[in-house]
Amino acid sequence: MKVLQQPADALSPLTPDNAGNQVRWVRALKEGQINPRSSLRKLLKSESYEKDVLLNLNGGMPVVRFPHSVHNEWLDCTNCHDHLFKKQRGATKISMFLILQGEQCGVCHGAVAFPLTECGRCHSVKRADALAELEREAAAQPSATPPPEPAAAPNTPPPARKTEGKAR
Repeated sequence: MKVLQQPADALSPLTPDNAGNQVRWVRALKEGQINPRSSLRKLLKSESYEKDVLLNLNGGMPVVRFPHSVHNEWLDCTNCHDHLFKKQRGATKISMFLILQGEQCGVCHGAVAFPLTECGRCHSVKRADALAELEREAAAQPSATPPPEPAAAPNTPPPARKTEGKAR
């Protein structure tokens, strides 16, 4: 055991934090202090999804902004989808009870990511701001496809052609 480096010694050069294992992992990644592999076994070609998702829109706590970009820097999409979370918005009911039991977000948070006692790191968006953001997104979406042209009524003869000149 004396041959192994102590965790405090190994982590001391990394950006410090005041919670969990005392490391700001995302900042350490962005500052190039660490360069994680996508997999222990084989190299993975990971998807990249940059969009933040707003969660807990109806709860009593501030809204959660889930930053896909930060998580994509560490994990391939298959780490979470579709066994922990469905990809469709609202398809997975996220529960603090389950998270605290080590499921959903709790698979990592509370184990290898910052602890669940740091509520404000996730629950960080005022509800009014989140709803305004969602409204702006909806307004920026291209409008739905225009309705199809109305079909001709059944058993209606086609309109007569206008002809010029003599009638036959």
